[in-house]
Amino acid sequence: MENNQSSIDLGSESKQGVGHSTIIQAAIGSLVVILLTTIQVLYQNDDKSPFKAHALIMKIFIVFAFTYTSLTVAVIALQSHCTSYLPLLNHIGFVLGALVCDFLLLILLPPFGYFVLLLCILMLLIILLKSYQQIFKLLRSVATLASNRAGDLLHNIYGCTCAMCLRIQLSLPRSTIGSGDQGHLDYDLELNEATN
Repeated sequence: MENNQSSIDLGSESKQGVGHSTIIQAAIGSLVVILLTTIQVLYQNDDKSPFKAHALIMKIFIVFAFTYTSLTVAVIALQSHCTSYLPLLNHIGFVLGALVCDFLLLILLPPFGYFVLLLCILMLLIILLKSYQQIFKLLRSVATLASNRAGDLLHNIYGCTCAMCLRIQLSLPRSTIGSGDQGHLDYDLELNEATN
């Protein structure tokens, strides 16, 4: 009975975690919009754009924003499939979201931005150290899945290639297959074996 009760509690915690992660994702998205708008207002009268004045920071911002968005979409897609990995992915996503905001803070308030960057790096290191076994298990399962899919793909390609070669052989006139009666006999035997 106690095992049943604990699984129910885990399910309710999981639902609460999804709600909290959605709220945090919305907050990160709103903060990014506010910071981008502030940067736009700050640079509206300057000759330089943020991409010229802070090219490296803006490029890193774009990479982290794309990574954060991809991870958020993956978490939403995996909510019903891989629930054991959701807390880890949510924590990594929160740190990535904080880094996205932080790269904009580096443009607006550099000293505070560097302080937040240090905090984000420390948080990411703590997450990685506490869950390295789960991360390796996740990477192993992804590698196994990719290997299985690649094997299936190669098997399908090989099967299609063999079928295409057989069709080409069947479409060739018999006179090009071999000379004399023995060539025709070998071809007919191969054709019967291939179709059976």
